[in-house]
Amino acid sequence: YAAHSRRAEEPILPLAVLQDRVVAMASVGTFFGAAAYTGLVSYIPLYFQIVLGEQSTVAGAALMGMVLSSSAASAIIGQLISRNRERSIFVAAAAVSVAAIVSFALLRTHATPLLAVALLGLHSFGLSMTFPLSNISIQNAVAHRHVGVATASMYFTRSISGAGSTAFLGAIILASGHAAAIARLKDGARPSAVDPSLADTFAVMLGVVALFTLLSYAALLLMERRPLRTTVS
Repeated sequence: YAAHSRRAEEPILPLAVLQDRVVAMASVGTFFGAAAYTGLVSYIPLYFQIVLGEQSTVAGAALMGMVLSSSAASAIIGQLISRNRERSIFVAAAAVSVAAIVSFALLRTHATPLLAVALLGLHSFGLSMTFPLSNISIQNAVAHRHVGVATASMYFTRSISGAGSTAFLGAIILASGHAAAIARLKDGARPSAVDPSLADTFAVMLGVVALFTLLSYAALLLMERRPLRTTVS
């Protein structure tokens, strides 16, 4: 593809777009951010049901909390970016988000549903700030004629990352040998007792999510900050 793009008069994705340092770092940030968020959303319901022994309604409430905190974070960071005041808040959000998911992983079976929902909400609130920041930074960095293709490239990166993360984290859970316990959930069965090894497996999965979160923040904190454009030229 690289060789073809160099020869093509109008390549689908010009390599010059990807060579921009802001685009590159923002793409890395959104890649790991999407990996953390999508993977977590995919398997947190299982955690609530087979580790905490809760009903699917409680698992759904946890997801609702994550979605609401994500919406709030997106609105807040957008306003801060427009005023060039996002860095200090972003650093604080990064610290809170990483601390929340690490704490959640360490709690294993000792988390109450309310505490779990609160920690997931804090993590989601901080992590969701990475997506608008990546989006705006990429659109601000490229030439106006490349805004569409650069944005599409970012969303493609997020899609691939989410799919890969879901498969990878799912492999971690299934490799623990608890596929039968997960399959019983479709019949409405609830575990009579939590297998400690299953809780440990989810702790490992959450540790991977914490690593993805940290890498996302690292990429975006190292990304060059450029003043927002006021014209389309």
